[in-house]
Amino acid sequence: MQKNSITYLLIILVMVVWGIVFYNIFNHSDKNKNEQVCLNIQPHKKENMREKLLLNYKNPFRIIKKVKPKIKPIEVKKEPPTFKYKGFIQGAKNKVLIIENNGVQEIVNSRHNLLGFKIISINKDSIVVRKNKINYSLIKN
Repeated sequence: MQKNSITYLLIILVMVVWGIVFYNIFNHSDKNKNEQVCLNIQPHKKENMREKLLLNYKNPFRIIKKVKPKIKPIEVKKEPPTFKYKGFIQGAKNKVLIIENNGVQEIVNSRHNLLGFKIISINKDSIVVRKNKINYSLIKN
């Protein structure tokens, strides 16, 4: 019995709430039809936009090209070898060169560096040496 009375009370309360909602919706809609709204709208003045714009700013979309400084390559001085090729002796495994440097004859292994020159190839009548990525060919005297 207690549960039924609470249920009836809640049903009546819900009907009252919905009645108030519908009353406010239908009652206010009739008043808006008869009322006139007065608005004070001032006419808009046409202004010259060019006078107000400041167009002296930098273009943000301009592509900036960086000027690369021109670099002059360092000229490599060609220093021809000061020694002279006199011949070679072929052994069982490698070749031995006979070189004359400042009037003194020297015997040099083919894997040896001659005064900073690297031996590239050895032929019967000439040798090819390299220094600073420049090749020099020495002919047999």
